[in-house]
Amino acid sequence: MSGEKRFTLRMDADLFDEISEAAKKHRRSTAKEIEYAIALYLEDLARKELLHNLDLDNITEEEAKNNLKKLNDIYDKYKAFLE
Repeated sequence: MSGEKRFTLRMDADLFDEISEAAKKHRRSTAKEIEYAIALYLEDLARKELLHNLDLDNITEEEAKNNLKKLNDIYDKYKAFLE
């Protein structure tokens, strides 16, 4: 992680209430729960984009190894937020 940025976020009140309830269940602040949700979304998006571009029927072993490394890199990038 490379520091923090602060900003104001406007969101639907019902969505905020849901996130706040989830934060309580996970024993996190609402801000940390929002950070968690965003990291989870970005990790999922990155994985889907990588996997969407693969031709699994014609992939070589070397390409499979490289793509597995990319998946691990994606996980490593977001794991600090997802604990």
